[in-house]
Amino acid sequence: VGSADALRSLVLDVRQRLGEGEPAVVAVGGVSGERPLVIVATNGAARDLGAKAGDLVRVAAKTLGGGGGGKP
Repeated sequence: VGSADALRSLVLDVRQRLGEGEPAVVAVGGVSGERPLVIVATNGAARDLGAKAGDLVRVAAKTLGGGGGGKP
């Protein structure tokens, strides 16, 4: 992966393409500079059902030995 920003852009593009009609969670992982990255995005329908991207990232990051800092 080139960078966290590139991965984030990909995830946000996929989320946009999926739209709001059905709940959607988009999660992608990669490695940048030997550092694991996990980016998760949810659409409004998924958030309405309780899916929280930050919570999902923290679970994945913990599994990978990280902290899941992230951006809102």
